[in-house]
Amino acid sequence: MSKFNFFERITVTSSDFADHEMNFDFISAGFAIVNESTIDGNTVEYSFNKSTLHGDLITGGIDGIIYDSRHENKIWFRLKAGSSACSVRIEAWA
Repeated sequence: MSKFNFFERITVTSSDFADHEMNFDFISAGFAIVNESTIDGNTVEYSFNKSTLHGDLITGGIDGIIYDSRHENKIWFRLKAGSSACSVRIEAWA
């Protein structure tokens, strides 16, 4: 049974990691992130340290990912150049 659970949706509107920080307030045992945009090719990039690009979520391609046994408490998001605002769903547990 999970001790902590987190769920939130944010709208990513900027191409700067500094503008979209998600803080779980606990160290995760795992988490899932999903780009819920309905526009094909809309891309959200994410980072675990606010500067390094760790991955991306592309509508119509890889639009979601689950990390099991990844221990994080923050994720930063930004839009890839040419993408419009995207809703991102974040779920984390510990």
